[in-house]
Amino acid sequence: KYLVYSCAIIPITYLEAAYNSIKNACGEPEKPFIRMSFMLVLKLIFNLIFIKQLKWGIFGAVLSTFISNILILIWMVYDLFISPHGSRYSFKGFKNDKNMIAKIIKLGIPSMLNNFILYLGFFLITVQIEKYVTSVLNGQGIANNIMLICYTVPQAFAMGVTTMTAMNIGARNEKKAKLSCIAGNVASVITSVILASIVWLCAEKLAGCFTSDPEVMKIIIEYLHICTFSVPAFGILMVNMGAFNGLGKTAIALVIGILRVWVFRYAFMLITDSILYYRSIFWGDLFSNYICAAITVIIALKIKWESEI
Repeated sequence: KYLVYSCAIIPITYLEAAYNSIKNACGEPEKPFIRMSFMLVLKLIFNLIFIKQLKWGIFGAVLSTFISNILILIWMVYDLFISPHGSRYSFKGFKNDKNMIAKIIKLGIPSMLNNFILYLGFFLITVQIEKYVTSVLNGQGIANNIMLICYTVPQAFAMGVTTMTAMNIGARNEKKAKLSCIAGNVASVITSVILASIVWLCAEKLAGCFTSDPEVMKIIIEYLHICTFSVPAFGILMVNMGAFNGLGKTAIALVIGILRVWVFRYAFMLITDSILYYRSIFWGDLFSNYICAAITVIIALKIKWESEI
């Protein structure tokens, strides 16, 4: 039911992704942040109405998301095409540019495949987890949500590095592009260590916010105590991937994505399953992040910092 209802939201999420890309490329990362802040407030309000007050369950949850997205879509259209402040866009005189479309497809297909292969790998990992007791699946799912606290910040730095790299390479300033990548790595590692330390220390309390089942709590705490150590490596990985995307080298990001999920994580789980049991999932995450982070550092030091576009 949730999947069927959610299909109506998918086209709007594409438009939101386009809006984020436009604003990040223009050096206005605060606009996507404002959009997400509005979205959070609207979803909280509509969740209280549709789920808590009207008791509409799954339909209420999807309706809340749908209405929130529609309202945000109206705001995005105003911000892009009507607002007198900032860049004001218009379709007047618009013509298809075959060369530009070809370049977008060339850059976009590796990114699309990267995301598809990435989430397919995560799906197979989930299938692998299902063979264990239910508490492992529940614990891993809850722990993943908690770990998003740590993963979101490095990804934000990665988006910033993508923008800065693209802008500086476009201005033929290779040195500043490299410096933005280095600064992003340093900032990402520092914040990652701080956030991971907080989550590691508060693992038991965070687990208690989601469940009182001792078996599930044990899995969550064990997961957090292992995977928080992978967050600094994840930060380096994401920032360097952001730099590669800024250079238009999306094929590199595709290869790294395949290696991370399919070779250094999924294959690691299959090989070590008989020894580590369900812990192979946790150690696989740690192993894959550090190996791929090291690979991206080596590539960043070796490649030519010039645009592929």
